[in-house]
Amino acid sequence: MSVVSKLVEVKEKVVVDYGGEIGEAWAVWREFIKRFPFREKPEAIDSLTPEDVYNPGVGGYFLDYVEHKLKALGHIYVPSDKPWRIVRDNLEIFKRLLRIVVSEDFP
Repeated sequence: MSVVSKLVEVKEKVVVDYGGEIGEAWAVWREFIKRFPFREKPEAIDSLTPEDVYNPGVGGYFLDYVEHKLKALGHIYVPSDKPWRIVRDNLEIFKRLLRIVVSEDFP
């Protein structure tokens, strides 16, 4: 069973059992997956722009979900935006990483 499949299985149980903040976070997760459907459509990675990855002040960018919007499911604390700027400025490397993560070979 893939990590994503297991996550979906656990998500369904959490939403039913807990609801509330965690249930709302899973709704945001579904929104994130819809906006960035890389697992089902890996070719969508090719169309990522620097603004899709990091665009402070606008919201809805990839790293906004990772750092803020999905906080209830697990939080990544970043004391400055330097790592996000590095990702944005090295977009091709980030895209290669995403392709690896969503590949069928990744556990």
